[in-house]
Amino acid sequence: MPFNYESSLEHGKYGRRFRGSFAPAGAAISTAAGAVRGTGFTPSWVATGVYRITLDEPFVRLLSANLTYQGNTADTSPTYLVIGDVNVSNRTVDIVVFVDAGQPAAKADIAASGVLRRINFELIVAVEDIPGAGASA
Repeated sequence: MPFNYESSLEHGKYGRRFRGSFAPAGAAISTAAGAVRGTGFTPSWVATGVYRITLDEPFVRLLSANLTYQGNTADTSPTYLVIGDVNVSNRTVDIVVFVDAGQPAAKADIAASGVLRRINFELIVAVEDIPGAGASA
């Protein structure tokens, strides 16, 4: 399936599923051909170890996230991705990168490697609240 976003019905309400991939380049996002794959979002670098996904469509809450890191053979330390801040007003979801080069693991940028090192994600967001389910968190 190509990387893109698609409409889907999630948890009994109308939601959106965004799938994409981008190649970090240290304190930036690679601009090489094929560095950003998918539509409906824009990736950016925010601070050391923090990359931001800005969605093209508004949403009221993040329902689910799946993050994976694709490294290359030079990577010798475990790399972990976690969801950071989610800001529905700005349509953003932050991805925080931790590299375990020694205890404790620390936030770190991912060095450029053409398009070999990648952050892959799938975000499922709600575009409206379920009636009677309470206010958005």
